Amino acid sequence: MNNELNYYENKDLWPKERYLKNDLELKRFMQCADMIPGCVTSLLDVGTGNGAFISYLETQNKPINYLGVERSKAAIECRVCKSDILRGSIDNLQFEDHSFDLVSALEVIEHLPYINYNKCLTEIERVAKNYILVAVPYREKRKNVKCFYCGCHFNPIYHMRSFDLEKNEELFKDFQVINYKIVTREVYAWSFLIGFNLSNIFIKKNVMPDYSLCPQCGFSGSLISSNINLQSSPPSLPAKPSYFKELLKSIWPKKEQEVWIITLHKRFKT
Repeated sequence: MNNELNYYENKDLWPKERYLKNDLELKRFMQCADMIPGCVTSLLDVGTGNGAFISYLETQNKPINYLGVERSKAAIECRVCKSDILRGSIDNLQFEDHSFDLVSALEVIEHLPYINYNKCLTEIERVAKNYILVAVPYREKRKNVKCFYCGCHFNPIYHMRSFDLEKNEELFKDFQVINYKIVTREVYAWSFLIGFNLSNIFIKKNVMPDYSLCPQCGFSGSLISSNINLQSSPPSLPAKPSYFKELLKSIWPKKEQEVWIITLHKRFKT
């Protein structure tokens, strides 16, 4: 658990540009904001990170009081919103029952470890008065990397589970889904005609990225790029022939890829 906690204390995870200057992230924020009912006057964003979603909502000038809760000290230090962010854990929210009209959890619950997953969902449900807004990766095909030091296979962004509409409908016992959206992005359809992903030819998928942290031994991917003295050299990426890749891009078809599912849950039982 200590390594899992340390992962989120990496300030490289929380730059402003990653969220507020990223078209896909802004598309997700926009669609989440559009699903917030007009009657909402108070919103708690749990696992708010650096407050990027709240920052986006603040630009909409809606009459809503915003508050964020975040476990990572590094994320709070990189805060980009004007509203307050309290340091705290989702499995023990320091609020009275039904304290907020709406509780949002965007890109949060897929990160929750088994040990406190159900407790976190219960806490979100407890402090939400009327609505819960959830955004998670949609039918994600998670890919693991291999720790260069100990050989452990793990998801580099600490995604613990996959979701779809059916799973989201079962998240909260006293809430039901009343609206949902699928957020998509346009991608090159590498597998459209030949049945496999051409990018696998050029990119080695199991290399630890710089931001990764092995949950078993604590080895960081950044140590590889720092050229530390290890027993053997780290794996290197094969050279990518850019001219061939650009040629493929110019002639290859595109398709819409489903990325996130957003579900709005409304309380039906008090």
